[in-house]
Amino acid sequence: MDNFFDSMLQEIDRYTGTVNLEGENIIPGCREMTKFLKEKMAELKDFALSHKFKDDAEEIRFFKYQKPLILGRLLYFYKLYQIESNRPPSHEL
Repeated sequence: MDNFFDSMLQEIDRYTGTVNLEGENIIPGCREMTKFLKEKMAELKDFALSHKFKDDAEEIRFFKYQKPLILGRLLYFYKLYQIESNRPPSHEL
């Protein structure tokens, strides 16, 4: 379980580094990250449903610490997308 989760986190970190999240127009990057992280959450759900936890401690660790790491990133990029989408356009002089 830990190997799967660690490799997923590394993949997310690598992907985050390739997405343009700098400058004035970060909306496409936020949208792309939100879509990517939703796919990763679906993969994580499928893995959790098909994987038998070896004990209660592993299950607790997954739902208390591991899953929220990815969900938190998804919520961050979703909220950032909402904020940036509702921001008035800037006009440089």
